[in-house]
Amino acid sequence: MNPNAEVRTYSKPSGHRKVAGIPVSLIALALALSGVVAAVIVSHYQSAPSSPAGASISWASAPATSPNINTLVTGQLQAQGINGFTGSVKLYWEIDSSSALDTCAFLSSILSATVGGATGNVQQTAGANPAVSVSFLSATDLTTGMITVGSVHGCRLIEKATATDKYAVTSLLTNSFAVQWAFNDFTNGALTFQFAYDL
Repeated sequence: MNPNAEVRTYSKPSGHRKVAGIPVSLIALALALSGVVAAVIVSHYQSAPSSPAGASISWASAPATSPNINTLVTGQLQAQGINGFTGSVKLYWEIDSSSALDTCAFLSSILSATVGGATGNVQQTAGANPAVSVSFLSATDLTTGMITVGSVHGCRLIEKATATDKYAVTSLLTNSFAVQWAFNDFTNGALTFQFAYDL
């Protein structure tokens, strides 16, 4: 996989790897929290023109640059087939941290799909399909092999794989997945949200 990346980091005040399936572009969001207000740092890396067939990933509308705790964070991803690829893809989530204390269990206790909602999940919507929750119940803790260089811990969320959880990629650049989450408390370290498409 030849990833593209954008970085969004969350930190506590007082804190190239491959995905199975088709090679894809990759996005990460990075946002540094100071108190309850954040400043955004965005960088974007293009994949090599010779990258194998897959699906590019980019933002149609990036998450807010200054979210607060208990504020909904939303974003709209786009997809486009590369080198003739068309087909359905699912969305891959990985949340990497600079702190070993940001385990899947801890993140599950502070993240929710909506403000004031039950913790333990985030939300995605594939195209015009209904919104679905992505639960931390089957998430995997990572201590090696994280996408974000320099991370000491990661949490990989299980990809939704039913027909309504997937998006049909074409040769046109189109809106694919809407994503959203809310923080109910601060993290222990700097977080990077990674998104990728997979078969």
